[in-house]
Amino acid sequence: SLWAYQIIEHNTRFPDMRYGYSYMRSPWSSNPSPYVSRFTYTEQTLPTCSDHYDTFDYDTLSDYLNGIELGAHGNAHFVTGGVFGCDVLEPLVDEGVFSSIDDTYGFCQIWVLKTKFWYRDYIVTMRDDCYVEGDDYTDHNNFNCGLICDDSTEGKEAVYEILKADAKLYLAEASDEQLEILRQFICNGNMHKIITGDQFISSSAADPAFWPIHPTLERLYHAKL
Repeated sequence: SLWAYQIIEHNTRFPDMRYGYSYMRSPWSSNPSPYVSRFTYTEQTLPTCSDHYDTFDYDTLSDYLNGIELGAHGNAHFVTGGVFGCDVLEPLVDEGVFSSIDDTYGFCQIWVLKTKFWYRDYIVTMRDDCYVEGDDYTDHNNFNCGLICDDSTEGKEAVYEILKADAKLYLAEASDEQLEILRQFICNGNMHKIITGDQFISSSAADPAFWPIHPTLERLYHAKL
């Protein structure tokens, strides 16, 4: 393929922002691959002609930008990027945190959407010493990374409240015990093994498919003007 094995550059210019595996990705990304990544799992669908046509209903730039967060814009990035590693949540069904495998995948979608907000609100940060054991970037058993959380009482309570708000549709009961199991899994377990494709984070411009997406939206906005 012409676009196979597109390289993601290492972060060599901003030492204070070397998180995860030190690639030029969002600082909350735990993707260990040195290449532009796309994954197949997603519950979203690609934008339709109707989604693009609906953008003409917006009268102001602010309404337009808010309206395309999903639909004509965000879904294109999410579907192209996809998600990898949701199966690491499946053991939490046996622990009573989730009622079914389907619920774990539902929460996985929420997690990849919300991780950046957790990071921006200082709820979690990414380790800066991550590495892959061996050369197999496709087996998440080889990923050695993790999230750093505030383990103070206030930090724990902040995580509980966010989980209650963001994940209430998927948690079995959201009891204190279940919330702590999930918090431990996020902060000290395998949550870092859930990763998104590059189209869904700030490295999206490294994927050639990025470039038809944004110019299309800009042309639609200019057509509206």
